[in-house]
Amino acid sequence: GNDYEALLEFEERQGAVVSRKLSRREIQRFPTKVFQGSSSGSGNTQCQICFCDYDNGEKLRMLPCFHDYHVQCIDRWLKDNTTCPICRANLADGDAVAPPTSDL
Repeated sequence: GNDYEALLEFEERQGAVVSRKLSRREIQRFPTKVFQGSSSGSGNTQCQICFCDYDNGEKLRMLPCFHDYHVQCIDRWLKDNTTCPICRANLADGDAVAPPTSDL
């Protein structure tokens, strides 16, 4: 009865989340910044995808969870994944992506 229906609905929702991918446009909505080593006393100075140190002037992409990566590293990661590599925040979730979209 009811439990079976609820389980089917749950599986459908889980499947939709797993198969969801970010479009190139969605990925490019995440802001970028230029790394300046001297000015950032705190924060990460290494890309957690390629494990290379950031160089001054390199372009980094910031995710809504405030983790940053080389643009080319994170863009490649986000083609197949919808989560932050560090904290696993779900970036396909409308709440995580700015600006929020209307519920039409």
